[in-house]
Amino acid sequence: MRYLKTAVACAMAGAAFAMPAAWAETIYANGPSGAHYAQGKAEPMCTGTTSISCTDSVIGGIGNTNATLRLAVTFSATVTCTNRGGTTVAVKTQVPTTNSQTLRPSAKNGQIVVPAVESAPPNTADFEANTTCPNPNWRKTLVDGSVGTDGFLYTLTFAGFTGPFIELP
Repeated sequence: MRYLKTAVACAMAGAAFAMPAAWAETIYANGPSGAHYAQGKAEPMCTGTTSISCTDSVIGGIGNTNATLRLAVTFSATVTCTNRGGTTVAVKTQVPTTNSQTLRPSAKNGQIVVPAVESAPPNTADFEANTTCPNPNWRKTLVDGSVGTDGFLYTLTFAGFTGPFIELP
């Protein structure tokens, strides 16, 4: 019984620290006809809660077709507004311009190396600048531990195709 309790406690502790993962969807109709993942490689995977990290991959059978890789992340946080009398009001704020990256990996020898990408949250000043307090003279303070992602979009689109070959919503 003691071993069972220890095993359950360890499993619960591991689950508490696990980051959710999102797997890609590959839409083969949106790529060159011979496109495939190179041996030992797979669809990219993205993980994270306060920043997003996506794994690399290699796609073969694409000829000389280049691609555009884009990772766009929307972050949010809670910022408090405090008046001169010490009354505090919590305001959820979102950085309207998402933290995004656009890369253009080039095809070489019929393959394209899809790099790993990461997107870190904006700094405290960005969140505070995007917060509107009831009175502009109130002091803004970012609440520790409140920064998180509201969502992200990862796409890899081959040149000459209208839709993404890889998409992670």
